[in-house]
Amino acid sequence: MAKWDYEAWKEGKLWVWKRYEQGLISSHADINLGKGVGTYCGLLGQQKCFLPMMLAGPIDLGLEIHDIIVIPRKREIFLGRQGRIFKLSGIRLPRKCPKVGGLTGVGRRLWADSIARDVVDRLTPRAISAPLQQAAVRYRHLCREIAMKKILDAAALGREISMIDLAHGVSADWQSKDLVSPRIPTVRHAIVFSLVCALEADMAADLIELAGFIEHKIPIHNRASSLAIYHSSVEMLAKICPAWWTQGICTKWQNVGSIERLFRAQFCRIMNDAWSRDIPASVAAGIVLEEKMSDPSLEVVARDQEVWSVDWEAEGEPEDDEEIPLPSSPS
Repeated sequence: MAKWDYEAWKEGKLWVWKRYEQGLISSHADINLGKGVGTYCGLLGQQKCFLPMMLAGPIDLGLEIHDIIVIPRKREIFLGRQGRIFKLSGIRLPRKCPKVGGLTGVGRRLWADSIARDVVDRLTPRAISAPLQQAAVRYRHLCREIAMKKILDAAALGREISMIDLAHGVSADWQSKDLVSPRIPTVRHAIVFSLVCALEADMAADLIELAGFIEHKIPIHNRASSLAIYHSSVEMLAKICPAWWTQGICTKWQNVGSIERLFRAQFCRIMNDAWSRDIPASVAAGIVLEEKMSDPSLEVVARDQEVWSVDWEAEGEPEDDEEIPLPSSPS
């Protein structure tokens, strides 16, 4: 569609770009903030325009993660999910969305954060937003206190580390604020924070349970499941990073790489192994999926390979649907 093709213009109509529809743009990456995801037919004053729709980060609604999508110089709010974009009716931004041209990476993050807060305030009832905000503040306070305590523990062992060292231990793109003051607490943040701080299992389970309650708004993670998640994460990280298993909080992450890099490399190895061996990725990852033997496709394969067993003792007996004659009366 050409921008000058005003025959295709119809107020309220929108087009979703293929790169967003196919899932090639993630709202969780800061580099994608302010990126175009579609085109909207709207009015600027009295002039018909094809307006760019820009990504402004993720938002947690119900059991799904949605993308916040806005238009510069407009107050409309759009939500994206599964490659589709919907317009919110009856809810608008308190002021026109500013432009993002010329902003740095930090500026775009602040731009997206302010828009996300406005959208959350518009969508969340006050009776729910206040307790959630208090829980998020408590989560950040716990993260900061735990990180400071671990830094003191490392100093007592003769290893000087800082908050930024722990943040870079999680990801090279993280800063101290990302480590101890996340805007939206998540289970993933609680897991990587617990790993980089080498927390005890009980403390990590409490943090994961709290983060899961804030993220999902339902008590889907109890203490048992939180312990299981942390134990499996510890087991995996210990296998791919023996230095962390032996040194804990004193690990020199600048030498071994970040947790994000280690897990990403492990994921790439699994996918490359599945591709080279021409096997499902679940098999390469060691995930056992039991197929139902009642599957028609498996029955066809079984017949072709002649794997059906013969019950010789049942040979000659009538089938279930065959009528059995009554015995003759004694003479």
